[in-house]
Amino acid sequence: MSYDFPAHESTRKRRRWGCTCGCVMILIVVIIAGAVFSYFGLKPHPEVARYSMIDPEMDGFGILRINPDDKGSEEFIKFFAQRIEKSSGSESEPVATSSEADSGRAKVVGVLVKYSKNLLSQIIQPEVLMYTKYNPETADESVLISAPLKNRMAWMLVRQFIKENIAKEPVSTSGVAEIYPLHVSETGTSTVLSLDPTEIIISDSQKLMTKGVAYAKEVGRSETPSDDLQWFVDQLALDEPPEGEELAVALVNEESRITNMIFVFEDFVGISGISDRVAASLAAKQLTFSDISGMKLTADLVSADVVNGQLTLYCPSADAAVKLAAMFTEVLPRLSSDDAATMFKLKGTAAARGMTVIIDLELAGLKAWIESLFPVVAQPVAEAATPAA
Repeated sequence: MSYDFPAHESTRKRRRWGCTCGCVMILIVVIIAGAVFSYFGLKPHPEVARYSMIDPEMDGFGILRINPDDKGSEEFIKFFAQRIEKSSGSESEPVATSSEADSGRAKVVGVLVKYSKNLLSQIIQPEVLMYTKYNPETADESVLISAPLKNRMAWMLVRQFIKENIAKEPVSTSGVAEIYPLHVSETGTSTVLSLDPTEIIISDSQKLMTKGVAYAKEVGRSETPSDDLQWFVDQLALDEPPEGEELAVALVNEESRITNMIFVFEDFVGISGISDRVAASLAAKQLTFSDISGMKLTADLVSADVVNGQLTLYCPSADAAVKLAAMFTEVLPRLSSDDAATMFKLKGTAAARGMTVIIDLELAGLKAWIESLFPVVAQPVAEAATPAA
């Protein structure tokens, strides 16, 4: 044994202890940093007040509930995710993609599909808030949607998703809020999205978007609706909603608001003649929608293909309600038949109850609608090799 062995052994021990201590210190720093990041990144944001963006000019308010445990929502989200997965080529037998970018996107979609059931509920607070303003002169229904985020981590994920899939850079900023374009219609109306660390705001009205971004800066802001709107909001029973109800909206009626809604609904479902038949029936019974003071709409997604809705119209008298219910009873069966060549199938019944008309609707065809939004590109058929002569 070499006479200097103890000295070498002592040196090796010091080096081992030095490396060990260094690794331990690095591990401690990583743990502390991770704990701090988790605390600030996953710390829940305070729940946003329902009327955080309301003001006396707005004449409509609604709530969209995010509940992944609801059977209908679960089925729809599952079908929606599978359709995106299939259209993007991220299944086990993927559709041939045109580039490495498409292949990468397919992998991302695959990951999103895997966690799709709880994705929204992990990012967004349970209530998505909707505010509307109707302009009777132009028949424009402007909508502002506020989706409060659960925590700062959700903001980071959404921001990264936007930059990779919508726009690399915002078109403008307002404080910490970043503004991104989503869609420009034929009329030039632009749908924009605002993202800040606490919420996502989407609107098709620049005026409402400007208001929403300004209101979002007022921490703890909570105003009250106008007296007219408040009465209809109270009819929604927001604190004790019926089981399965995902959507609840209250609207103050303006000169042509209901007529405009019928036009929009007709375009969406692709069932022509709804507005003409309603107009003819109204004229025959000497009725007008102008006398209706307001309405509420609720909806329940009962499966991946069917949504049940209920529209309540508030009439000036019980006699007007009876006539209006009779009109809808005549019109509804003629709107959609089983052999009609339409994507959606609509069924409905109407009944008068005091000074209100209750219209129950069943709309089927959501699957076909989603399939039309996300078509699947057929795989090219490989040509058989020609045998050598």
